[in-house]
Amino acid sequence: MKLPREDSLKDKGFPGLKILRGALPIYVPIKNENPTWRIVYGRAKKQPVALLESTLQAARELGDYAIEVWCIEQIISCSPEPPVERFTQLSHVQKTLMGDIFGYQRTCMSKFLLAETDQARGELLDELETIRAQRRTSFSYSLTD
Repeated sequence: MKLPREDSLKDKGFPGLKILRGALPIYVPIKNENPTWRIVYGRAKKQPVALLESTLQAARELGDYAIEVWCIEQIISCSPEPPVERFTQLSHVQKTLMGDIFGYQRTCMSKFLLAETDQARGELLDELETIRAQRRTSFSYSLTD
């Protein structure tokens, strides 16, 4: 799948930073702009996802969370429409089943492209603040341990 070049987003009035690490993009706004999922992925080629769906089902049956995460990310990246339900599934696997807070945080940051209303952006900010608070209180590092 081909994502728009950094220049093309800037030409459309989105001067923020686009991070393309992993399967899902992260957009960091400079002000309050949001290119939304449709602009970033609107031209995504609908690839056959039947194989990914079969692999996802097998991963779930085997309890292989890493493959499950990979499959969901790939299915999301093939979606030209905002895949809200898939992001919910991905967040659940990363946060609840795997305890992968860093992966969950990246997923939340990718969800910014889905946040098209002030309420959705507020909820996402609350979710990110919760992660930040957990990270501050969960880890205690000491040189004497």
